[in-house]
Amino acid sequence: MLNLRKMQASEYSAFCAYFIEDYAAEIADNYDHSKEHAVSLAEKDLQSSLPDGLGTKDHILLCIELDGIEDKGIKSSEFD
Repeated sequence: MLNLRKMQASEYSAFCAYFIEDYAAEIADNYDHSKEHAVSLAEKDLQSSLPDGLGTKDHILLCIELDGIEDKGIKSSEFD
């Protein structure tokens, strides 16, 4: 069964690191920016979208969990 739960504070920094890396790669590929510039843009977008992190008003970050599967830090790219 698939479950959704609110992201915990202890998970937020890993989410940010993953988001910035992944989004920066998309920006660099789609807009032909350097990696450094793309990372800067991704960081600014994340800060703009979630200025108070998990405490940002009117925003909720959710985690997806599957019953019977223990989180071992597997990245989605391992399933591609």
